[in-house]
Amino acid sequence: MKALILLVEGLVEEIVYSSILEKLYGGKQVTCENMPRPLRELITPITTYIEERAKCYTLCYTLERGDLITIVDCKGYENLKNTIRLLLDKQKDLLIKVLKQLDLRIAIAADRDKKPAESIRGLLSSMGFQVTEGDVLTIEFSGGAKLAIHIVEQGGEGGTATGEVEDELRKLVEAVKPELQHIAEKIEEIYKPLTDKQKLLIYLALLEREPKIRELYEILRREVIATASRDTIEQNLESLVKNLEKALK
Repeated sequence: MKALILLVEGLVEEIVYSSILEKLYGGKQVTCENMPRPLRELITPITTYIEERAKCYTLCYTLERGDLITIVDCKGYENLKNTIRLLLDKQKDLLIKVLKQLDLRIAIAADRDKKPAESIRGLLSSMGFQVTEGDVLTIEFSGGAKLAIHIVEQGGEGGTATGEVEDELRKLVEAVKPELQHIAEKIEEIYKPLTDKQKLLIYLALLEREPKIRELYEILRREVIATASRDTIEQNLESLVKNLEKALK
């Protein structure tokens, strides 16, 4: 059996890659109890560390054979690197055991602006591993067990790209909902060129009547409310201010 541990930065990536597995590869979500015991024992401390149960997907290419993909939302790039340290250091013996039993590899999906290939290579070197050159980072443990680490860099380069996964998602949304592009174009005529990420957030807000995008409101608080004068806030948020005043009284 082939097994892949896919470490992703956050919830957005978890949604993206689980959707890809389901839509393109016919992946079916299964419980982690379906994993081979050594692999399950390897994953459990990771998910305990991140305080979130991993999502497991099995990809069946034929009736006789299934490949197991475990997606782990690391909740941030630094946590992702810490997860790698956990796997290759504290859980090294168990990892070697799994490598001897399964065709296991690791994939890391991270935004291009983090320079993940360079960053992960440096991390592995600092841990004392000799790392092979190329797109796939291969390390070898004492005893001959080898582990392949694939780096998936997300995001575009140049122009309006931000070097984040949102660059790709913007293209996807425009392909599926081309009518939304006209709204972004109108905004750019009045304001200024938008980044791919800004366009995506606008699209998502338009596609959902009650968008639960915390970042939008954090930007509103930091860039608008924090710089507005008292009069401006009272005049433009009159209803909110009056109701708050009632509650305070």
